[in-house]
Amino acid sequence: MGNNNSHYEHELHEERERSRRQHEGAEAHRRWLESERDRIAAESQRELEAERHAQAEREKALTLQHQEDMKRAQEERDRMQQEKERAMAEKHATELRLLEEQARKQREHEEDMKRAQEERDRMQQEKERAMAEKHANELRLREEQARKQREHQQELQRVQDEKERLQAENHKREMRRIQAEKEEELQRLEEAHRMQEELRALQEQIRSEEERKKMEELARKTEEEARERVEKEIYLREEAERNLQEGIPPVKYPTGEEFQVMRKKLGYQEGYLHVAITGCSGCGKSSLINALRGLKNSNSPKGGIAKTGTSETTTEIKRYDDPDPSRQWLAWYDVPGAGTVNFRNWQYFNDQGLYIFNAIIVIAGDRFTQTDVELLFHCLRFDIPAFVVRSKSDQHIGNLMEDDDGDSDDEDDSEEKERDRLLEAFERYIADTRNNFRALLHQVGLPQQKVYIVCKNALRSVVKYSKTADIIDEVGLIRDLTEVAKDKCPGFFQ
Repeated sequence: MGNNNSHYEHELHEERERSRRQHEGAEAHRRWLESERDRIAAESQRELEAERHAQAEREKALTLQHQEDMKRAQEERDRMQQEKERAMAEKHATELRLLEEQARKQREHEEDMKRAQEERDRMQQEKERAMAEKHANELRLREEQARKQREHQQELQRVQDEKERLQAENHKREMRRIQAEKEEELQRLEEAHRMQEELRALQEQIRSEEERKKMEELARKTEEEARERVEKEIYLREEAERNLQEGIPPVKYPTGEEFQVMRKKLGYQEGYLHVAITGCSGCGKSSLINALRGLKNSNSPKGGIAKTGTSETTTEIKRYDDPDPSRQWLAWYDVPGAGTVNFRNWQYFNDQGLYIFNAIIVIAGDRFTQTDVELLFHCLRFDIPAFVVRSKSDQHIGNLMEDDDGDSDDEDDSEEKERDRLLEAFERYIADTRNNFRALLHQVGLPQQKVYIVCKNALRSVVKYSKTADIIDEVGLIRDLTEVAKDKCPGFFQ
């Protein structure tokens, strides 16, 4: 072991001696190069001085030559002088670069030995530092995961608390609103009772029998109006409570800005009668709008024909102009069906912009529904003329005939019996429809109005060929719509 150390120290000593000798040789060579560079510079200076002296002598000899020749000669000499000086400078620079390269290589060899040792030390330190950083990163990662988990749980708890707080506030607000409505309802009832008492007192004071009858009639109408108003308010309150329990927001009236935006969106034109055809999905809106325009149904939307089908084919509101030039004041709108997944009853009227229309036709298909009642209430709120139409009447009458004929085994019924069954089914369908609609309006507290019972083919004939004889209510529907148009767009009827 001792011999090895001595041998290693001996080699290290020899390596240092060689490095020292090489360094001294390089230093001596550098000094020689500097002296040689000074000698070469001195010789160059002497040559330049001699050349300048010769140049001066030549210039004196050429003074008698033409001025232009002297100028060209001078330019040539200057160029040659510059070329010579540049060549000499390049030569000196090349020699200096060679000397500097040799010195640089010597320094690099010495620095390589030192860097090798430093690199080994650095690699060892890097390895130890990498191990420490890896361990620290693992600790930080576990701490970050634990922190994120705590924050996530805190956020979930905060969201749940906020949701419960908002639900409680909404419940309190709705309870206060319902209580206020109840108090207003009691006040209206007291006012109606007071009005009745005043009318009775007034009746007692009137001696004339004719005046007494008039006052009694006025009292009866006032009582009916008060009762209808109270029934309507009760229905609206109960409806609001049901909607609140089902999570349905109350009816909102559009702002003036919303009113103008919806008019622009649906192409509203001043002076025209804009009629919306609406109702439950599948009630026959598109078929009716075609019949009202004197057109036949088609499964192709070409030519402005409303598309029809067994399912809801209208997903957005569409406008159709009337093809008859004499009825250019009419603009028909086919509105998507209410009561579907896409269009809930409570948002249907406002979302479809039905409040901008001059008239609304509510179509009842197989029966009158809650959706029809809600549409009529909205029309009443916005003071929009509403026409309730019972569609597909020919189909319903045919179904009644089949039901009546279901127990008959006589296949040889005469044409007279067939006509009798048709007339009986016809009359029963009309009577049932009118009675059911009248009872429904009374039940929900809406004012009584006419229900128009129509067949699409008969309606199309009335519109296209101007027939004046009703099948049921086709002529009446067109006549009443025209009366509304005369009030809404008088410019076309002057």
